[in-house]
Amino acid sequence: MKTHTGSTHQSRLTGGIERALAAIALLLATAAPALAGQGNVGNPGIAPPQSHFRGQSYAEWSAAYFEWVYSLPVDRHPLFDTAPCSEGQTGNVWFIDGTHGTPFPPAGRDCTIPAGTALFLSLAARNQENENGCDGDVIQRTDYDEAELRAMAHDGLNGFLGSRGIVIDGVQVLGLPACDPSNPSTCESPYRVQSPVFDYTVPLHNSILVGDYGPCYDSPPRTEPYTVQGVVADGVYVMIKPLPVGEHILQFGPLPAPGGSFSRLYRITVE
Repeated sequence: MKTHTGSTHQSRLTGGIERALAAIALLLATAAPALAGQGNVGNPGIAPPQSHFRGQSYAEWSAAYFEWVYSLPVDRHPLFDTAPCSEGQTGNVWFIDGTHGTPFPPAGRDCTIPAGTALFLSLAARNQENENGCDGDVIQRTDYDEAELRAMAHDGLNGFLGSRGIVIDGVQVLGLPACDPSNPSTCESPYRVQSPVFDYTVPLHNSILVGDYGPCYDSPPRTEPYTVQGVVADGVYVMIKPLPVGEHILQFGPLPAPGGSFSRLYRITVE
């Protein structure tokens, strides 16, 4: 094939088109995070944050997530790498997260899920309740009202949220916050929600709360599982729609340095 050199007029026309396309691309890149919260433009694999996915809002799913987290003992818990990701999961939405104060496995995690299962991923979350540790065998409680608990959960999340991201099969999720605690407006996101008030029940032995608050949450002295009442949570979550059958890579966490990788990696197998 011969190569043809265009005329000066053609060159100017081509250059103008290229500049226009570049400007459009820049505009779309700038607008994408904002659009992500308006009908989920740019995140087709994520349920819109304003939706009621499979019967519940994001806020309601966030409460269900915490109920799942605290329902399991630490010696049989996916977030402590003492059980597979299927532990305690029911229905067609499963919960997934990083860790609960323990290092994430350097090699990542493997997770096999049934076809048609959505994944509710907690990118960062803070729950707040009136529990206040142990005084001997007695569980101490404070008397904060709901508004105070919500404010503490919100401000607490701002304090450690930072800049976080999610990549699913090489595709970045848009609309996630780059939080600067000195400027709270930067900590907001379409995917950040506060839960309704909820309760959760911990197992009789090896409860997460033993490590969080003290030995009075274990048994003895108690003879029945303990229920924490009047909890609120603030967090950033995404509802990942069911993935196709096969292998998938999910990465998330604090944004890595240039050339680095996310600290949390899941190898998801859908079968």
